[in-house]
Amino acid sequence: MEIKSFEEKINSLDALAKNAGKKAAEQAVEQPSQQERLESFQSEIQAIKDGEMAKKAKWEERGRTGEAYDPHFNDINPDYLGDFERSVYEKYKSNDLSEEEFGQLRSETAEKYKEIPADDEKYQTLRNFWAYLGNLINIRNARRKIEEIRKRKE
Repeated sequence: MEIKSFEEKINSLDALAKNAGKKAAEQAVEQPSQQERLESFQSEIQAIKDGEMAKKAKWEERGRTGEAYDPHFNDINPDYLGDFERSVYEKYKSNDLSEEEFGQLRSETAEKYKEIPADDEKYQTLRNFWAYLGNLINIRNARRKIEEIRKRKE
């Protein structure tokens, strides 16, 4: 009888270990690493840049008339964007970034990058990324204000 209960205990422990291993594996699948999140962010910015550069080519073909493109992407190299920029962008996308907080983060970042020469590609990337993000925030806020006005009229 003791052997059976001992075997049952072993089987029970094995089952618990397998379950814990499955949970750890599931969490690893659910939670991308910091490096994976950074690469995904850089890929997303590169895809946006590719779209903007395609718009630019069409715009130039039309003699610079019609739908324009976002010129900030002329000088953005996603490889120079890091975890800090990723985290701010993710906050923006999840609507957790206020205009005030953005302004504060942008000012702090500007101070940090003062030591980079202005003609450096990294400096240009960071300056244009923050300008692009600022435009997104301004557009979002303008849309919200328009919605508020519409609701008040109803």
